[in-house]
Amino acid sequence: MRFVSYRRAGALGTGVLEGDSLAVLGAPTIRELLVRRPDGKTLIEHADSLRTGEVVASDGVTLLSPAPNPGRNIFAVGWNYTDHFEEGARARSAEVALPEHPTFFTKAPQSIVGPDDPIMIDSEITSSWDYEAEIAIVLGSGGRGIPRESAEAAIAGFALANDVTARAMQRRHGGQWFKGKSIDRSCPIGPVLVTPDELPGGRPGRFGLSVNGRLLQSASVDDMYFDFAQIIAELSIGMTLYPGDVILTGTPSGVGYVRTPAVWLADGDEVVVSSPELGELRNRVVDLARVTV
Repeated sequence: MRFVSYRRAGALGTGVLEGDSLAVLGAPTIRELLVRRPDGKTLIEHADSLRTGEVVASDGVTLLSPAPNPGRNIFAVGWNYTDHFEEGARARSAEVALPEHPTFFTKAPQSIVGPDDPIMIDSEITSSWDYEAEIAIVLGSGGRGIPRESAEAAIAGFALANDVTARAMQRRHGGQWFKGKSIDRSCPIGPVLVTPDELPGGRPGRFGLSVNGRLLQSASVDDMYFDFAQIIAELSIGMTLYPGDVILTGTPSGVGYVRTPAVWLADGDEVVVSSPELGELRNRVVDLARVTV
């Protein structure tokens, strides 16, 4: 299934994208759909049981992020593509060994925006706004100490994401990632949440990012250093995960700060994260410093 969140006539809704139409579900958000799934029912069975019978045209609604209200911070993984790890080490002129375990951090939930929403930057804070194409996973079930062998069964679906980062702010606060990656309305996730059964091998393949039509990142999930199962299994060690949790799984090489000259996002830029299986996540950059009230 291809789940979407939407707004229509001021009300929130959840639907299943079927061609150019949405089959409306009796759940206001995808998180509620996941959290309220009865034991013994698969997500698809649960969604089918919530079909209202109403069908609306997809161009008659405003699409929102399929993860607009995760309930707590977004989880994320750093340094999960070897080529990105190596380009970062070169930029820092550092000899650093590849990590033996995933590097985790979190992002504030108010950073999330949806497809076609503006990415809000602020040039009065910094001019070094960077892009990071990622695959997001949303959990359909949770647990503590989830075995790696069964970890992928916890995935409800996949979406595209852009982990926009204020690089100077990131460095200003000790190099840690939370502050520079938690800017309000800066992290697009969407446009749809695609369940594993829709995907060859149960996972997406290639994805990339372009700015104003210029391809800057291109990779495959096969290039990930830690796969989806290991990410979930290690994140759940000693910590309970819940349905609706969102995990960004890392960005490949090609980010802006390592380029010569550096490529920073600016007001008016169009940023597109795309995947043959997950669609296009298209957003325009808006500089708050240029917005007149």
